[in-house]
Amino acid sequence: MRVNGRETRAAWWADDALHFFDQRELPGRVVVASARDLESAARAIEDMTIRGAPLIGVVAAYALAMAVRTGVEVGEAYDRLARTR
Repeated sequence: MRVNGRETRAAWWADDALHFFDQRELPGRVVVASARDLESAARAIEDMTIRGAPLIGVVAAYALAMAVRTGVEVGEAYDRLARTR
């Protein structure tokens, strides 16, 4: 996708966090939001900061990886994400 004339992605990993465009602000404004753990990623899905099946899947996959990195049981992380929608 192009943003301000530059190719970019809707979600990306940088600085030990997942960054993504706040879908509630598009197309009028480009606002970047971040998630640093499972819970913040799950809330982004719940409050529709993240919209669209492909992007929800990408964010959920990153959230599972973040959870595992911090010692959260995969099944517990999966259950939390399953409750988001």
